[in-house]
This record gives sequence, C-alpha cells and structure tokens, in this order.
Amino acid sequence: MYQSKVKEYAYQLKSRKLSLEGALASLLVSRLSHQFDRKKKYVEQDLRVQLLSIGGEG
Repeated sequence: MYQSKVKEYAYQLKSRKLSLEGALASLLVSRLSHQFDRKKKYVEQDLRVQLLSIGGEG
C-alpha cells in the first residue's frame, strides 16, 4: 500500500514536471495558507523573502 502510493505520487510529480523540492515548497505554502488563513500568493511572497533573508535560494 505504502509503496504503491509513493509510486503514484512520483508519477504525478513527473507528469506535472515538478521537482521534489518544488512539490515540498508547494505543500508548505498550502499548509501555512490554511493554518493562518492567508492567500497562497502572499504566503509564497513571504516565504521567498524570508528564505532570501537567511541566505537561501529563491
């Protein structure tokens, strides 16, 4: 069951041409958006600004 679900997600990532990092970032944005009741576009901007401020790559 677990392996088949992992494989399904891998195929979804491939078909959408997403990287694992991109998918995880999208998941984090969705989680923060729902948790703090903010629009995703604002959460993306805030996350990008914070990441760049600590020396990460945007």
